[in-house]
Amino acid sequence: MKHLVAILIANIFSVVWSTPANARGNEVFTDTIPIEVFKDYIIFKAKVNDATMRFVFDTGANALALMDNEKINTDIIGKYIVTDANGEKKTSGFMYLSFELGKYKRNLFFLHYPYSFDMEEYCDGIVGLIFFEKNDAIVEIDVKEKRMVLSNDRQLLENINVKGYKYKLENHKPYVNVELSPGYCIKNVLFDTGSNSLLDLTPNVYNNILCSKMGDLFSKQEKHITTHTRPTSIFSGGDSITITEINVDWIKTMGVTMNDKTIKVYDTRKSRLGSEIFSEYKTVIDTKRRRIYFMKY
Repeated sequence: MKHLVAILIANIFSVVWSTPANARGNEVFTDTIPIEVFKDYIIFKAKVNDATMRFVFDTGANALALMDNEKINTDIIGKYIVTDANGEKKTSGFMYLSFELGKYKRNLFFLHYPYSFDMEEYCDGIVGLIFFEKNDAIVEIDVKEKRMVLSNDRQLLENINVKGYKYKLENHKPYVNVELSPGYCIKNVLFDTGSNSLLDLTPNVYNNILCSKMGDLFSKQEKHITTHTRPTSIFSGGDSITITEINVDWIKTMGVTMNDKTIKVYDTRKSRLGSEIFSEYKTVIDTKRRRIYFMKY
């Protein structure tokens, strides 16, 4: 079933990008989109069927999705099994809607998510990296200037004076390596801007660190255990989960070092590097060459 879902989604997006409205062709474009920052989530506005909606820039998603919303009166045209970030599965559907972001306008397929009280506070849906990837877009996130720049103009990269680091792309999601003090390397961490933490670890990764030759040094770093009420799935409300918070001396990833940071360990399916990194670094993602650039503010 998992493979059938993947095939279905792939077929959906092959239709999406072959049936554009107001297609640009090979035209060079640069758009500046205002953004808002809510609890480190990057929020931007776009129009769906002419209704203004709020979307999260979510590199941990491999699609465009819209919550159940009274602003949009449309039919579900198909159903399939959705698997969320924590592995929970549920039958959902998809819709074919007009999407307008800045100067860009096309008819696209959207996944249909159930209503989420937690998400409703700050967004109506999510836009995954696949949207920008299929347009070979360069994406710049600047929270100080409160803007997102979208462009396919390669000359924009010539003004960047830092090294770009290649990420691995799996199922349209970017993965990177992260190193934690005192020097433990964690491979294949999902760069998930749909998570508003800095770094979340799975219990398995955490246990691997403790069992390594650096375990004793790592365990000496300050930590405390808290209980939070938060959704653990897009299909559920607030659940009580236990989180171990650890203050680490430093975190290194993609050429940057962040000192004296707090990481979290809880029962999650994947280790994630989240959107909190945007608060310290202007970030450029080159989706065509799969490179990320971080520039200190």
